[in-house]
Amino acid sequence: MKKYALLSCLLCAPLAFADDAKQACDAPTKQAIAQFLHISSSELAQRELASACKPDPNQSQTMLAAYAVIQKGFTNENYRANPDASPDWQLTVARIANGKVQQSWQQNSAIDASVDVDSDSLKIDTARYQLNEQIRAFGVYFHNAARGPSEPDFWSDDDLVLLYGSGQKLLPVFHYATFAWQAEATPAVQKQCAQCATMAAEKMIIKIDKSQQHHGFNDLLLRAKIRTNVYQFGKIKSIYAAGVQWLREKPLGDDSIRLRFDGKTYQPTEKKWWLE
Repeated sequence: MKKYALLSCLLCAPLAFADDAKQACDAPTKQAIAQFLHISSSELAQRELASACKPDPNQSQTMLAAYAVIQKGFTNENYRANPDASPDWQLTVARIANGKVQQSWQQNSAIDASVDVDSDSLKIDTARYQLNEQIRAFGVYFHNAARGPSEPDFWSDDDLVLLYGSGQKLLPVFHYATFAWQAEATPAVQKQCAQCATMAAEKMIIKIDKSQQHHGFNDLLLRAKIRTNVYQFGKIKSIYAAGVQWLREKPLGDDSIRLRFDGKTYQPTEKKWWLE
């Protein structure tokens, strides 16, 4: 599975996650996360960039939590003060019960021109991701707050990781962006529409295919809505050229792909420009 930096641009950005009061984290959850990270609750409050919490649908007394925490020495108020600094931040996803973290997964990253975090960057997804009869996964979305380059060739966002519990760990089995954009239309689209440029894949939906399993897990079917845009170009066929005029959006229908579990993670069965 190929991972890449998430970029951002004004031309193609999807909507940020809406405020969801139900995903606010309560005091006992904050205390459990602070204890797990070996810091005080007050220090967690100063270093927290984003958080999301939601009850586990299978265990009402268990809380699912996601926390983005800036490295020691920075706070959520001063880490942007030095534009040349690239502080590290850590994403902690946890299942909490009886006031303690029971299972967890962590990922480290750096804040720079291509990746940033704000208070709306995290969201817990408790849709029924039934990997097999016994195992149900849950998801965590990450919405990138970075502005990124002004003229990107490719951009993706709204990263989704699906995790399930095993022992004291949460294991990630799916980790892909659920929104993708590229500056040029594919050759097939350009052949049908000479004035078309840019492609976007959005509103992705994951379906579980219980009829096929690999290494004990059901296959996943990922479907996305594809669109392009029609422009009035001048001498240079580029959306970044001077004088180019956007005319309209052109829906291209749905595209889908099957993913199979290889014993560790879900892998696509074919190549798609919008899934890397």
